[in-house]
Amino acid sequence: MTDTELVEELNRLENLDELTRCDEIRLDIVRDELVRRQSKHRRAVNTASEQRQGSR
Repeated sequence: MTDTELVEELNRLENLDELTRCDEIRLDIVRDELVRRQSKHRRAVNTASEQRQGSR
């Protein structure tokens, strides 16, 4: 899934009036994946920033 699709799925699940057990599990998975991707992106940005500072 793309980041956009994950966010759309997160919104869909969070807006359900009632969650089945499968919905709850899916919601946890979607949240975990978004956090993982955000952390991965931050590490990449920090690494690039450190590399630029090291070349000065």
